[in-house]
Amino acid sequence: GRNSEAEGCFLKAVELDPDFVAALTGLGRTEAALGKLDSAFKHLETAVEIEPHDANAQLASAQVLESLGRPDDALAAYFRTLEADPFQVEASRRIAAIQIGRDEADLALVRLDQTIESSPSDAEALYLRGRAHLVLGHFTQAVADLRGASQRLADRPEVHMALARALA
Repeated sequence: GRNSEAEGCFLKAVELDPDFVAALTGLGRTEAALGKLDSAFKHLETAVEIEPHDANAQLASAQVLESLGRPDDALAAYFRTLEADPFQVEASRRIAAIQIGRDEADLALVRLDQTIESSPSDAEALYLRGRAHLVLGHFTQAVADLRGASQRLADRPEVHMALARALA
């Protein structure tokens, strides 16, 4: 939680070795946490240029792109994350969330089924799958997924709202 201090240390590491991908990625994540999105993206872009197959750099870059309001670029970076690490659950969830937002719930549902199969305790994936089922009009499945998600994500009002919509 000491992001300002961490930023200074990451900057020093990058100063000592400008091609240190882990330091560039850490710096980008820290800057993003501090709200310095443009600078964060610049450092993450450098990390990805140096090592395009680094899943951590790709994921962090995708997250910053999404925060910058660039969903097309973020989606491409999330897919590159999965090319580097096919088991990266966060990238799969974010792809599905973007797909649901684009009325591509059928594509999201396939991705989320795979995610939940490999990680059955993933409450966020369960919530997203419930949303996808809801969009597609699969109300029984939506209620089942959203009930499970609401028990595990009890402090998230949007989960309860989605469950209420499915029940209605």
